[in-house]
Amino acid sequence: MEIIQFIKLIRKNLLLLILVPIILAGLVYYGTQYQDKYYVSSATIYTGLGSGLTLEAQENSRVDYTATRMELDNILNLFKSREIQQEVALSLFIQGLGLKSWNPQFMSRQSYDEFQELVPQYIKDMAVRPGADNFSNYIINVPLILNDTIGLKNKQLFTKNRTYKVQTGESLYTVSSKLGVSASDLMKINTLTSTNLKAGTELIYEREEMLIFSKDNGINDTIPIYIPDPNYYLLAENDSLSFAQTLKLFKEYYADNDTNYIYKLLNHKHKYYSIKAINELSARQVQGSDLLRLAYRTTDPGICKQTLQFSIDAFERNYKKLKENQSDNVVKYFEDKVTETSINLQAAENRLLKFNQDNNIINYYEQTNHISQQKQLIESRYYEELMKFKAADSVLKILDKQLANQKGIAKLNTDMMVYRNKISDITYKIAVNELNDSSDPKTIQAVKDLKAEQINLRKQITQNIDSVFGLQYSHQGVNTSQMLAQWLQNMIIYEETKAGIAALEERRIEFQQTYEQFAPLGAKLSRIQREITVSEQQYLSVLHSLNLAKLKQQNIELQANIKTVDAPYFPISAESTKRKIFIAAAGILGLMLVLFVILVLEYFDKTIKDPSRAKKLSGLDILSVYPLLKKKSTRIDYDFITNRLMEQAVQKMRSLLEAENIHHKKPVNILIFSTQMTDGKSLIQDALTAKLKELGFSVLSANYQLPNYRPKFSFSASKQEKPLVYDIESDTINKSSIQDILGSVHDTSKYDFGLIEIPSVTHNAFSTGLVKDADFGIMVTRANRSWTSSDENSLSGIMQFMKFDPLILLNGVQNEVIEILLGELPRVRNKFRRKIKK
Repeated sequence: MEIIQFIKLIRKNLLLLILVPIILAGLVYYGTQYQDKYYVSSATIYTGLGSGLTLEAQENSRVDYTATRMELDNILNLFKSREIQQEVALSLFIQGLGLKSWNPQFMSRQSYDEFQELVPQYIKDMAVRPGADNFSNYIINVPLILNDTIGLKNKQLFTKNRTYKVQTGESLYTVSSKLGVSASDLMKINTLTSTNLKAGTELIYEREEMLIFSKDNGINDTIPIYIPDPNYYLLAENDSLSFAQTLKLFKEYYADNDTNYIYKLLNHKHKYYSIKAINELSARQVQGSDLLRLAYRTTDPGICKQTLQFSIDAFERNYKKLKENQSDNVVKYFEDKVTETSINLQAAENRLLKFNQDNNIINYYEQTNHISQQKQLIESRYYEELMKFKAADSVLKILDKQLANQKGIAKLNTDMMVYRNKISDITYKIAVNELNDSSDPKTIQAVKDLKAEQINLRKQITQNIDSVFGLQYSHQGVNTSQMLAQWLQNMIIYEETKAGIAALEERRIEFQQTYEQFAPLGAKLSRIQREITVSEQQYLSVLHSLNLAKLKQQNIELQANIKTVDAPYFPISAESTKRKIFIAAAGILGLMLVLFVILVLEYFDKTIKDPSRAKKLSGLDILSVYPLLKKKSTRIDYDFITNRLMEQAVQKMRSLLEAENIHHKKPVNILIFSTQMTDGKSLIQDALTAKLKELGFSVLSANYQLPNYRPKFSFSASKQEKPLVYDIESDTINKSSIQDILGSVHDTSKYDFGLIEIPSVTHNAFSTGLVKDADFGIMVTRANRSWTSSDENSLSGIMQFMKFDPLILLNGVQNEVIEILLGELPRVRNKFRRKIKK
């Protein structure tokens, strides 16, 4: 399609291209004139997942991007969880219940009025209100903000103390309980050194920072530095305590069944208090950082801000609870295992303690080592004493024989038996005490006393011997004093070793019994110690795991401490609407839609339309075309156009007649037919007749008239004479020539041309003789209809009786098609259109 054709197509449908976009734009304009205004608030929170410090690794730590990405996805999805959305919706609803009147920070007047109409009274009565029992909590929970003191004159800061006078019998703890102030704070404020209070003492229990200033009249006045925040539930009737109680109550009521008011409110499509509305909150990561940007959009600025704030609060609580629950079970498991292993270890240690107590064991290995050393020492001393005893016994036997004849030997033996028994007893005691190896001072002193007594007995024995024996030499000539001295020395050795052997023998028996006792104790002790070692290792291992779990728990709690970087703000102005864009888009869409439909219809248009398509569809050459006359158009000269087109038709017709050498025949019979009705045969016949007559030819024009039809009159260009009309009768089909059909005309030879019209060949039968008698055929076809198979069949049926192939004259052709044949049409144009045309 050429651009000029496209422009003409647009011009042809210009009215439609203008009206449809205007109508669509008007509909959008009307539909959006009451459009709601939307407000947007946002907040930023810091997660610290990637850049935050942890207790597990303070330096040189590598970030696990997969785990961090997963945790961040968990956070983003947690904001979209139904539990949080439900809690936020309920919190908003409860806040609305607690408002005494509308406040733009919470909701607008319109939203407040709608809310009051929306909520039934029994739901309002369910909200927990602060009473006298929790009024102190209500006061404590209200945060303080800095008072506005900028415009005050001559300001001076001072502290106002609130005091309490101690009554008789009151202590620091009773006073602190009465005042609601901790005892440590009272001691700190009043610098107390004892918890005992004297009656009449004034205690400072609260200090308030005040500001003294001067008024305009010169009088001084005071004002507190900090005042309660009026936006913190002061406009609401419920404090944080009653708010939490109401939230818990409504959660239970919501979960009770699916038919109650709260359940329906949250699950229907309310614009503020439904889960669907809360789901509009968006959460996204800020450019790959640890920051999350939250945004919410709704029609009420106060509810917009509060929804965002409640969402952050609910998220922090649930996220912290989720993180804590992840490690609580692990910590609880290891705490139970630590308790279990501690009990096992303590039981094993108690068994060891009882074992040592029952067997008198202080240190088994040192004791066994000491016993072994003592046993070896005793064995050595035993054999040493035994050797001394044998030697002394042998010497005594020899000396007894040598002294057998001495005087006084009998008395000496009698006295010596007494002394020997005494010295033997003392020597036994000394040996026993020395073998015990005691470090007791009393034992050491007793050994010293026994040795001193032993020395005294030796002296007594020596004196007794000297008094009994007076002889100096024996019968062998041996000095008697020397013999007695040897006898005395060996006798003492004999008795001492005898007593020592007896004591050592007892100790040997005791050591043997000790060995028999200690031998199996080692195996039992090793088993108990092995049990203690295993229990201790288990205890230490589990204790280490518990410490790691607690460290992990603290680290998780540290990471779960989400910080709000940018708090939600109150949106003052609504965001700009896209109404103008929608209106413009509707207009453009309407324009594009109409243009698209026009182009599609043009592309799929199957009408004949122009001569080239007519020739292609029918296979016949084109004689000429006839324009589609528009009566209202005064800018185009249609008389000139039709006149010129008919001239072309006559010229081409005469050229073809001359080529066939039949132009001298009188009359030249021209058959005018069409395949369909209402193709404009009569109009074309009258136009050709008028043009031939205008050129000086005599013309006979005949139109048909069907039975039972009113007389047919066609339009004549000259308006001076009417064409001849013949009737289509039952025998017309049998007529063999034009003369037979026009029986009323006797002499046709005086006419140069004879134009005869026959009915539609598709819907009516035709005379084959008439068709054969025709010298020239013109098929009239409308340009604004489709060429069908019936047209092709009908044309083929009539062409087999014709002398020559007929030519097509295309009727009702658009102006742009006529320009193909005539060039630029004569019309009135302004300068602008002429330039555009060029």
